[in-house]
Amino acid sequence: MDNFDSISLLNIMLINKRKLFSQLVSDCSIPVIVKQTNDEAYGGYYSKRNYPSNCRIEINSLDNIAHDIVSLLHEQVHYRHENENCRCMNRSCRTLAEYHAYKEGLQAAIKLGNKDIIKETILLIQGQAEKNFTNSHRTAAKKVMRLKLWQKALKWLDT
Repeated sequence: MDNFDSISLLNIMLINKRKLFSQLVSDCSIPVIVKQTNDEAYGGYYSKRNYPSNCRIEINSLDNIAHDIVSLLHEQVHYRHENENCRCMNRSCRTLAEYHAYKEGLQAAIKLGNKDIIKETILLIQGQAEKNFTNSHRTAAKKVMRLKLWQKALKWLDT
């Protein structure tokens, strides 16, 4: 494969991820707002409490489409769990809410079968396990890293 072929392949992969992101946004039953940012503190935000009449997901885009997809998958879990009245969305269960979002986001990434998205999900979870973002994020990330699902995701990167 010459250099041109590899560049074309990369462009196709990027276009496919952009289409996937657009489809995920279209399929979302609440508004998704994408903001360009350099702030890597958090990838996105879902809130019904802060915006009861304007429930939405906000994605802080770093011009990395895989990051945007992973952030959207994560926030969609929070949205879905709140609508299903999952006990994890109770304010006192923040660690459980993050655990569900990391775990189900990783499951979704594996289901999509895209190595870049799986890798970005792994990086998100590893980063949260190592950072002092919040105790609930760190604890939830460490729990996910002990699951068989985590090993399955790591094997994806080896193939």
